[in-house]
Amino acid sequence: MLQSSLVHASLATMQNPMGCAVPRLSVSSRPASMVVSMEALADGSAPFTMMKLKTVLAVFVVVVAYLVAGGLVFQAMEQPFENNQKITITAEKASFLQKHLCVSPDELEAIIKVRASGGRYPSLS
Repeated sequence: MLQSSLVHASLATMQNPMGCAVPRLSVSSRPASMVVSMEALADGSAPFTMMKLKTVLAVFVVVVAYLVAGGLVFQAMEQPFENNQKITITAEKASFLQKHLCVSPDELEAIIKVRASGGRYPSLS
């Protein structure tokens, strides 16, 4: 009897050397959520509950605000590069039109649109 209690005490010390209180967990054959859902189905009630309208609206507002803030941050980060690209493209077009006087600005835009869409040039007659 004394030897058995000493073995239990030494095992307890090895498992918890600091001597702190350790919560004990019970092991059941089924999780509690399964038991509750099975009981709910057995008595005919719904197996799930709906979130409250205020909670759904709050989550919706938070998600929309998060998306709007993300869009504003993205725009603020990309706008300087986009403006620089627009200036560069405009300068390239002006330079091309100065070198090639036979091409009008409208024809240049038509050529750019055709090439950007991957289409073929209309046949010249």
